[in-house]
Amino acid sequence: MILCVTPNAAIDRTLIVSSIALGEVHRTNDVIAAAGGKGINVARAIKVLGGDPMCAGIIAGNTGHMIAALAEQDGLPSHWTQLASGESRMCIILVDQAKGQSTVVNEAGVEINTDDWAQFVTDVEAESKDASLIAFCGSLPAGSSSDAFAVALKNLANAGRRVWVDTSGRWLQAAAGLPGVSIKINDEELAQVVGHAAADVQQIADSAVEMWQQSQAPVVVTMGGKGAIFVQDADHRWWTQSPPIEVFNAVGSGDSFLAGLLTALENGANSPEALRQAVAAGSANAMSKGGAHFSVDDFKTILAGTTIQTI
Repeated sequence: MILCVTPNAAIDRTLIVSSIALGEVHRTNDVIAAAGGKGINVARAIKVLGGDPMCAGIIAGNTGHMIAALAEQDGLPSHWTQLASGESRMCIILVDQAKGQSTVVNEAGVEINTDDWAQFVTDVEAESKDASLIAFCGSLPAGSSSDAFAVALKNLANAGRRVWVDTSGRWLQAAAGLPGVSIKINDEELAQVVGHAAADVQQIADSAVEMWQQSQAPVVVTMGGKGAIFVQDADHRWWTQSPPIEVFNAVGSGDSFLAGLLTALENGANSPEALRQAVAAGSANAMSKGGAHFSVDDFKTILAGTTIQTI
């Protein structure tokens, strides 16, 4: 089982329109409402790929109840930390079909206190005992402490759990370099963490090794159209690219990438093969309506054309 933790869960409403012009009235061609937040997207993609996900995270209010209900409709087993007050967030995704572009508007979400955080950590630790892998994904709610986040990650790693983190901003700064904590990061975020930019794939891999030297845990870097890098250690690193695709909606592609990676690792794949499957899953999502609602056939087709090389 892969435990997918979404500290700031949401409802994602994807509105697909022919084209978008500010100040105009639009009518949708399609609407998708789904339990969202990065960890839930990861869980959904794991299920698409035949894996065994479990969702955890913080929910509150009527929106929180809707998140739980929508996750159940998607067949996603869940153990939520339900707060006594507040309201979970809703996120709006506008897909412009003419331009192939997506615009995302994220609400801030619920604010938590120290008791809420303590209950959340207790719930995650209880579920983690049956998990082969744990992924913390996305932002944390207002009121969270980056120091407390780091402590929770360290405690799980020290207990022998295989922990992956995909987040940004101060939450990424708190997680990066923690011993035993693996990081999925994009190239721009990596430059911010290590303090310098990288001009090419080789230099990006070298920067990822700098992170690995602190954590001694794998680092995976996504680079958009340039593919992705897996740094297992200073001497083992790989670069992979998918074949060209026609992008429909890239929202959730990073989450599908992580799902492909974790599912492959749980199934015993080696690091380069796990990277290939990650890139194929992310690309398959970008060809779909997004949010990890992609086709297994698209995944398999892209995987067949996805290249890997040592760098």
